[in-house]
Amino acid sequence: MKKNKCLIGKLIALAIAIAAIAGALYLFKDSIAEVVAKIKEKLGAEEDFDEDVADEDFDDEEIFADKDREYVNIKIGDDSVEETAEEEIEEASEEVIEEETEEAAEEITEE
Repeated sequence: MKKNKCLIGKLIALAIAIAAIAGALYLFKDSIAEVVAKIKEKLGAEEDFDEDVADEDFDDEEIFADKDREYVNIKIGDDSVEETAEEEIEEASEEVIEEETEEAAEEITEE
């Protein structure tokens, strides 16, 4: 019992330490960002990724060239969709029942 209290105490202490560190980072996030920016400037590692990707590389006409798409009816009250869904549910439930009966038969034969 003493080990459980010790373990719980250590977990609580760890959670408090993590919360304290997270709180300090949140309070000083602007200062930390400035320090990181200064370090990047000194090292010359700052790269502007916005300039790497040019908008001219993407051609909208090429992406959306298929204008001859057919109309798909998405009517909510479509009975055929409901019938298909009901059939799929019935098939799935039959499969589950078969699997459960096979498992029960295996358990009986094992005993």
